[in-house]
Amino acid sequence: MEVVADSRKRSEAGNFICFALGMGMLGAANSAVILLGSAVMTGLGYGSFIPAVQAILVRSMEPQHIAVAIATFLALLDIGMGIGGSKKHRSH
Repeated sequence: MEVVADSRKRSEAGNFICFALGMGMLGAANSAVILLGSAVMTGLGYGSFIPAVQAILVRSMEPQHIAVAIATFLALLDIGMGIGGSKKHRSH
């Protein structure tokens, strides 16, 4: 069982790194090629990182708090992306 937990942690870390790299590339994109690459990296990371985080929340929360924890996570994720995106556009 410990091997499965270690494998899961490595997978979750890899998903997060892929997502973070994609978001970093998006912030630094100055060409269509970099923008496309950031979309691929963000999509791969987001597609696997978000379900992994939700699984962590479900495993770590008491049943009556799971819905609030997931809703809070997703709301803060959306707010963070919105604030980050608006700062990128205001700086130019």
